Amino acid sequence: MIFVKCMINTEITFNDIGRKGNGPGEYASVGLVSVDPENKWIFLSPNKNIQVYGTNGRYIKSFSIPDVADYDATAIFGNVYCSIINIRTGKEKVRLYYFDDRGILIDSTSNRISYIKREHFYSGAERGKLVPAKSHFLFKDGVNDTIYLIDSTLNSIPYFRIDLGDYKMPYKTFDNTLQEYSKASLKYITLFDVMESDSFLFLNFNFNNHYPFNYGKESLVKVFGKIMILHDQNVAALYNKQKCTLTLLNGENGFGFINDIDGGMPFWPSYIELISGEMYSWVNAFDFYDYMKSLETAKDTIRDKEAHARLNTLMENFDAAGNPIIIKISAIRY
Repeated sequence: MIFVKCMINTEITFNDIGRKGNGPGEYASVGLVSVDPENKWIFLSPNKNIQVYGTNGRYIKSFSIPDVADYDATAIFGNVYCSIINIRTGKEKVRLYYFDDRGILIDSTSNRISYIKREHFYSGAERGKLVPAKSHFLFKDGVNDTIYLIDSTLNSIPYFRIDLGDYKMPYKTFDNTLQEYSKASLKYITLFDVMESDSFLFLNFNFNNHYPFNYGKESLVKVFGKIMILHDQNVAALYNKQKCTLTLLNGENGFGFINDIDGGMPFWPSYIELISGEMYSWVNAFDFYDYMKSLETAKDTIRDKEAHARLNTLMENFDAAGNPIIIKISAIRY
């Protein structure tokens, strides 16, 4: 059994980071956001640029992403930045480009897999992601079943392998039109996201037609003029690195850890503080308000009645149209 205790953080201060425009410290839109907790810098990646700000919102500098790299980039080690090349054709030669704060290329990582696409499209199953950990970064390489560790010398080392057996998506699935791919991909399970703490990997799988619980979301979407069913069958899973055990979290009452202590929203980390190991998540104020009003957590399952009463008191003066709610884990027992 997994228990978590969440605390709504009311001491967070919000600062404006830049503003809309085309000048220094301005942007029309924002791609990736990354943080350097040691130097207290925030990096925005708008439209082939990196913009650097202090945590107080002060604009520091900006520079261009190299032409060969993709539009977004993430700050990794020191003055090194990384751009993930999206898989659009299936035959991309490079998966990662590294460059410095002058926008000069310093290294790259070859694309480890290749396949044929009948149409050029980019699916969520192919999405790559860089995730910071204490002394390294993790790279989730799309439908590749291996999670790689990237060290400070930019070496890419196999770290964990996700063995999905018969449920691993074969590369021939992409040799389809987008509509055919969308239907064929429902037969397989894909890893959508990963985060790491000292003791755990936090994994987000899309189980598609193999969803193991009673609750799942389906919606109708139009693709190439035809109505299709979109399956949102995400499953949160916790991998214990010491015990080598994988636990799927029941998604019937929401995605993530069910809060049976004070009855708050389910928790799943959006950010793990590298030094303290504290885990944070944020939710829109109206989503938090709607969840609490819906009483999705049965009262007879709440372990701390006093904490639940304090949460209800907070709701009495709650502004559902206010700033996002920051949630922090203060305890976890596994």
